[in-house]
Amino acid sequence: MKNPHKNIYSRNLTLIELLVAVSLLTLVGMALFAVFSCGLRALVKAEAQPVSAGTTLLFLETMERDVRSAMTFEPLAFAGQGGGVGFPALVEDAVGEKSAWRPGFIRYRFDAEKRQLIREVFTFSQAVRKADGTGHKMILAGVDGVAFRYAGNYAAENPAWDIAWNSVDSFPEKIRVELTFGSGSEKRLLSRMISVPVGER
Repeated sequence: MKNPHKNIYSRNLTLIELLVAVSLLTLVGMALFAVFSCGLRALVKAEAQPVSAGTTLLFLETMERDVRSAMTFEPLAFAGQGGGVGFPALVEDAVGEKSAWRPGFIRYRFDAEKRQLIREVFTFSQAVRKADGTGHKMILAGVDGVAFRYAGNYAAENPAWDIAWNSVDSFPEKIRVELTFGSGSEKRLLSRMISVPVGER
């Protein structure tokens, strides 16, 4: 004769099977949590790390190329302040599927809240209307401070570096940009002086 209790136990989970299943699910959950928390810690650590030297130098090379290609173009004028600089230059303007180089405006500005130095490109019509950029943005993140300085007569014995360039009909001869990374004992300063060919006398 068959044991009636055997069928009941074979159809249902025993307490031991249930405990084994719960412990396995707990182990899998702990492993997933460890993987995600490790990834999150790596992301936080990467964001806290200073900007790589290569990225910073690439950004400064782009800025130098832009400044050297600056040009005089009415009604756009050179605009220089301590936290940013803007100037007319040739910019790529996409019309349909084709693109062409046309007069426009390039602006570098510092966003202290986001700790970013931003390069923005405007077409001529956008610059005249003071509209948003064309979408050609380049961002250097992790910057704690930016200072632009302008020299009008660099050939002088002691050239004066101004924090703003207010002349609407001329360009400075030199622009000095100073980038600050970190603070306190970890503070690093990177400086570059850029000649402005259109401003040289």
